[in-house]
Amino acid sequence: MYKQYKKTRKISKIKKSIVSALFLSGMLLLLTGCSHVTSEMKESRENGIALMESGDYEGAVAEFDSLIAQTTRVTSFEIDVLKYRGEAEFMLGDYGAAAYTYDTLAKVDKPRAEYYYLGAVSLANSGDQDGAENRLESGKSADAKHEVTGYAEAMEALGAAYMTAGDEEKADELYQTLVDEGFSSTEVYNRWMMAAMALIGRASLDAKATVTSS
Repeated sequence: MYKQYKKTRKISKIKKSIVSALFLSGMLLLLTGCSHVTSEMKESRENGIALMESGDYEGAVAEFDSLIAQTTRVTSFEIDVLKYRGEAEFMLGDYGAAAYTYDTLAKVDKPRAEYYYLGAVSLANSGDQDGAENRLESGKSADAKHEVTGYAEAMEALGAAYMTAGDEEKADELYQTLVDEGFSSTEVYNRWMMAAMALIGRASLDAKATVTSS
């Protein structure tokens, strides 16, 4: 089950400045060579992965940030590091930072549906429904058949955000879409039933209020 609405820390100005510098220097095209990657950098990436596996997500993010700070070009190595950083930020509960990382990946790599879906899940967990809807739509535009991994998770996370915000109607429509498209699971059915029951309950209260006032 997704972790809902943890407080997010302010995105590091260093992270923003690194990405901005890359844009300004014209280094954001994915290059084919990784000759600049040293054995120390590879070891640092492995250390970050090990920290993630041990549950030290904050330490992992710091390790990956240190690597990105050394970036003078973007290759498959840097893309890989950013992917790990996004995952570590999400597991840390720093959903705003995770969304920022996935937005960065969509710019420095390719506008892949996967990045938009992961961004949507992150923003839904942060409580940013508008942002989550935007990323979900971007993902669907790049994934017309909804075959890319992350689509169902993004839909489910946004549905949970709607439920938390008291918008059961939107949640009901979204879960029904998932079921109609074959993305059915016990959790999806349970959440769909919860949304439907909430709608029925609200309709009943509205009917009683109408009778009382007449």
